[in-house]
Amino acid sequence: RYKILAADLFDPNEFLEGKDACQLILDKIKLDKARYSCGLNKVFFKAGTLAILEEIREEKVNEIWTMITSRAFGKLQRKKYLKLWGSRAAVGTLQRNIRAWFRLRNDWWIKMYQALQPKLTGGMAEELLKETKIKFAVRFLLSYSYA
Repeated sequence: RYKILAADLFDPNEFLEGKDACQLILDKIKLDKARYSCGLNKVFFKAGTLAILEEIREEKVNEIWTMITSRAFGKLQRKKYLKLWGSRAAVGTLQRNIRAWFRLRNDWWIKMYQALQPKLTGGMAEELLKETKIKFAVRFLLSYSYA
């Protein structure tokens, strides 16, 4: 019950006698030796000492519980932050793509691609693409006549 008061002193692979373990715990919490005495099989406490021991134990349990909950909440917050960061990166990608679209939406080759895209199904797609490229190139060159 009181092992958590001195958990760092106990090796899980090593066995300690009850009396030695009790003495280690009582030494670790620095309880006044006048308030207790160790018998062969029992520890005898003066009046009120057990209540003090319970308070110390309760403080330690609260400390451990606070640490566990803070780590759990920290993990949840990190998870939320990473999700938010991922959506922020997605927004950046969308913005970059929209800016590129606004930059390129009036270029002749984008217009050509948009005109051809619905027709690019089946085996004649490459042929149609080649013909349309030539038509657009001719139209583009004729629109910039140097006469």
